[in-house]
Amino acid sequence: MSKIKFLLLFLLSQLLWIGANAQNGLNSGLHFNSHEVIQDERTSLDLTPNELLSIKEKLILDFDIRFRPGDGYYGYIFKMLGKESVPIDLVSNLASEKENFWLVVGDQSVVSFYWEDLGGVIYNEWVKIKLVYTPVSGEFSLSMNGIEKKTTLKDFTNVKDFQLVFGASKVPEMLNSDVCPMTLKNIRIHDADVMLRNWELKKHGDGLVYDEVKAYEAQVKFANWEIDKHIHWRKSQRIVMPGILGITSTPTSDSIFIVGLDQLKLYNTTSGEISTFSYQFGKPYPCQDNNLVYNPLTKEIWSYSFDTVVINKLDLKTFKWTAAPDTCPEPDLWHHIRLYNAPENEIMTFGGYGHYTYKSNLMTLKDGATTWDSINKSSQVPPRYLSTMGWIDDQKVLFFGGYGSPSGNQGINPRHYYDLYSLDLQSKNIDKIRELQDNIPPFTPVANAILTKDKSSFYTLIYNNINYNTHLQLAEIGISKEEFRVYEDSIPYNFLDTKSWAGLFLNTSKSSLIAITQTDSLVEIFQHAFPPLLKSGATQIAKRGTGKTRLLYIFIVAGLFIAGIIAYRKYRKQPNPIDSTDDKQLSPTTELHGVPANKTASIILMGGLQIYDSCGSDITGQFTPTIKQLFLLIYLSSILDKKGISSELLTELLWSDKSATSARNNRNVNISKIRLILEKVSPNLHLTHDNTFWKIEHNQTVYSDVLDSLQLIQKLKSNIKLTKSEADRLIRNSAEGNICPSVQAEWMDQFKSEFTAQLLDALMIMIHRTQDHQQIAMISDSILKLDPLNDEALKMKCFSLFKLGKKGQALAAYNQFCKDYSNLLGQPYEVEFNELVEKGKI
Repeated sequence: MSKIKFLLLFLLSQLLWIGANAQNGLNSGLHFNSHEVIQDERTSLDLTPNELLSIKEKLILDFDIRFRPGDGYYGYIFKMLGKESVPIDLVSNLASEKENFWLVVGDQSVVSFYWEDLGGVIYNEWVKIKLVYTPVSGEFSLSMNGIEKKTTLKDFTNVKDFQLVFGASKVPEMLNSDVCPMTLKNIRIHDADVMLRNWELKKHGDGLVYDEVKAYEAQVKFANWEIDKHIHWRKSQRIVMPGILGITSTPTSDSIFIVGLDQLKLYNTTSGEISTFSYQFGKPYPCQDNNLVYNPLTKEIWSYSFDTVVINKLDLKTFKWTAAPDTCPEPDLWHHIRLYNAPENEIMTFGGYGHYTYKSNLMTLKDGATTWDSINKSSQVPPRYLSTMGWIDDQKVLFFGGYGSPSGNQGINPRHYYDLYSLDLQSKNIDKIRELQDNIPPFTPVANAILTKDKSSFYTLIYNNINYNTHLQLAEIGISKEEFRVYEDSIPYNFLDTKSWAGLFLNTSKSSLIAITQTDSLVEIFQHAFPPLLKSGATQIAKRGTGKTRLLYIFIVAGLFIAGIIAYRKYRKQPNPIDSTDDKQLSPTTELHGVPANKTASIILMGGLQIYDSCGSDITGQFTPTIKQLFLLIYLSSILDKKGISSELLTELLWSDKSATSARNNRNVNISKIRLILEKVSPNLHLTHDNTFWKIEHNQTVYSDVLDSLQLIQKLKSNIKLTKSEADRLIRNSAEGNICPSVQAEWMDQFKSEFTAQLLDALMIMIHRTQDHQQIAMISDSILKLDPLNDEALKMKCFSLFKLGKKGQALAAYNQFCKDYSNLLGQPYEVEFNELVEKGKI
């Protein structure tokens, strides 16, 4: 029955438009590549790729635009084509001393604007532009920031059908490669008072973006989405500086200080500028374990050494230290927590490592004191280092995690800690808040933690300190709630223990996270828009189409899914052998959620297309919509159908509207482009043709999540036990969801249906072979992601969560399922929660 519900859910999803929820505080807009890149890589936004824009009374086009200075200032904002191929173009030359913006109709400029009309040059701020055309009279009105200019063209009346492209254009009779350096958002089109289109340009698909009125499709090439800054880290600076002693920052993180033995570098996180200052007198303590804090009251950097009570202070106005020490003892407290406690005017530290011993001493040094005060907190907090610290308020901080041992002895049972504490800065009392579940992957946090506004959770970067070649990933960890979320993107990090350091900062005025890594003399700085998003949070999928074509598409897809259901039931009827020894093979995964299996020479399809070249760079942006569809058709036919796909079928699916000669030329050109891209991925990745079928083939040096999953599925069906790493990979892959969910085409749904049926069957085999409740819950999550109304998976999930003591999560999962079930099927789910958790694993 669950597959029937899955089918109904799919059909309903095609008929119902689910509006995107408002996402406050997120960047929005489409950044257009302009003259800073070659012509072939400039951004294009085609709003009418499939059908003309038609009006009856009056065309009103308005949008928000942001200009930027750069190497090239000239370019088209949009090109519009009316009847008899008469162009209506808005052109810009931001650096011109004459006209800066002009509207072209036919062969003449009819309306123009100067920067002076707007009160001066406006860069990096949103400007509102509105174009109004009245077909009856031929009147044109162009407004910029509310300033309106009009003209009437008697020879241009009764035009009611248009093509419209922003930026670069490959549309015949609208060809253009000169793109205004701009960012767009909120493109709205009205016919008089009736809204026809509304592209927010916030959430988006892969090469596509849909309007909010009726999900009309716009095609995007070489997109740079502003919302993606909330998903991906971007390297902003690379600094080589011998003699680095440590890194500290102002409380607002607007300035970050990289302190060296002879000089200081100041990184302005708002402007991105780096300034270098040589010391005018003295130098910091030459201690290698980041013994630095910033005093916001005096605007000084304090350098300290645990063998002396003299605080060495750097005046940031004169760049003079108060002392010039030559020596520092061998560090005994590597990677300790450090802070400046303003009310007490003191330096405070906790934990650390040195001489094969982990510490749990809370140490304080008041300015002018004659000794360090030390309190042993090992009875409350096991000795450790590599913990993170964040401010709750002016009087209290929290610290979390780390690596150490109960005895403090490095040689006796060292371990990772995932406990969370609060520290009162006045009383020096430490209270334990909570501890994360013990089935999470091994990690340690970086030095800094950033609390959310409501203080319910905090952000930090986490990594596996056991490895040298590791990665930093942003994580959100609950304080007052049970939460542990890891975001997908990562930063390469070489962890050399005492030679490495990493930190996380938040520039609140810019809403930007800053990650800094230091290994020996190399410092790298990365930025990420705040708040962070999972990839799914920026993905837009059209849920509703228009016209007979869409209706026909629904019935075709329904037929494909019914075929998938028949295959699925056939698989489900086969007995699943249960071997009690399998529990050892299928223990809980130790990998971080969201970490791709391999970012070098990889083809990732589950959850969305991602292609990584041989150097680990993401080259997905090189796949235009046509190239992407051609690649997916050939590749999925190669690994799912095994035999590949014929030229005739490619033509039928992609170029049925073209002549045989034109289709062949299109195919050959795009095949050549795919070959060039595949060469960047790996020399072992080949696109071949055997006079009958096109194929894409590769060996194991190229990682493919779908091919990897298919091989693991076949093992399960052949009653071959999966190793622990194999089981982990299949669970991780399935957690990403279906193949390329944003690619919506009739031929694509056949591949999705076939693969989903096989994957669901494999997951059911796995769930019946393990007794580990944590793993059962994870597998159930993956099943429900692929089949949201699978009541069998719900039963197993709720029962396992209940057994794990997560009764609240179990009830929340049940309530959400009941809500979805009722909304989609129009009837209540009749199984009570208590019945689910009492029945046990079935």
